[in-house]
Amino acid sequence: MDKLIHAVDEVITCDARVRDALRVVFIPVFSVKSWQRIHPAADLPEQVSTTSKEASGTGNMKFTMNGALTIGTLDGANVEIHRVVGAKNFFLFGQTIEQVEQTWRTGHRPREIAAGNEALRTVFELLGSGLFSHGDRELFRPLVDDLLEHDPFLVCADFKDCANDQARVDAAWRDRGRCTRMAILNVTRRGRFSSDRARCASTTTTSGARRQRPSRPRRPDRNAPRSARCRRLRRLGRRRLPPAPSRPPASRRVRAPGRSPEPVPGGRRARRSSPGAPVGAAAWASARQPRTGSPAHRQPPGWPWWKWSSWAVSIR
Repeated sequence: MDKLIHAVDEVITCDARVRDALRVVFIPVFSVKSWQRIHPAADLPEQVSTTSKEASGTGNMKFTMNGALTIGTLDGANVEIHRVVGAKNFFLFGQTIEQVEQTWRTGHRPREIAAGNEALRTVFELLGSGLFSHGDRELFRPLVDDLLEHDPFLVCADFKDCANDQARVDAAWRDRGRCTRMAILNVTRRGRFSSDRARCASTTTTSGARRQRPSRPRRPDRNAPRSARCRRLRRLGRRRLPPAPSRPPASRRVRAPGRSPEPVPGGRRARRSSPGAPVGAAAWASARQPRTGSPAHRQPPGWPWWKWSSWAVSIR
């Protein structure tokens, strides 16, 4: 099939009558990077997969989102696009699922169909004449025999309807106002294909769950007690409480006369706000002196120093 596409492109390029109006370009790797240029530039994408084969994927939905008018069958995603944008804004051709099943039950005879359609018969004659293979009549003979004998994708059955649909496309394309209106309706009605709507619908239909708005963490109230604000800020990750002060070596430990060791009043902020504060053992001794109004100096004197420090720091 790839060789036939390139052969048709070679014949068209060498024909001076049509090469300025028609070109054939084969994209070997149809990736996301190529979509970024092809989808916005397309005007009339064709999705010609056989009905019931589910070969038409979501790529044509991207064409629809960019305002392209789809030419296709009722297969795969085309079914949803046809239902959403409306029959007047979609160029539909081909058999339905019921007609396809009826065709296979009664028997599909592609050779008889080709014999009764002059345009289709001419196509097969050109393929077998060697026009696209530099005079080699046997190069595309297996392809022609498969279409005339088996035709698993019902190409011959849908050929006449496809040709008539192309005539309808030509008539609509001459009316620029009609085409513009159809393109706008394709864009505005494509909201059903949003991933957000699909997830919500899937959740509702499968599990019966109701949609809920995401909860936002409450901001701390400045009038609330300081301990409550600190806990709320810690949950929000905006502030970390200072760790308990490390115990100095025994040689540098200073104990106030007649009292148990006191916690560090003021915490880390008090030590940072005084640039001329003493350091070392003198800083530990001065910081451990009780402060008037501090909750630490009102604690019972029997507690170990680390319990006093952690309690005093946690309530600030």
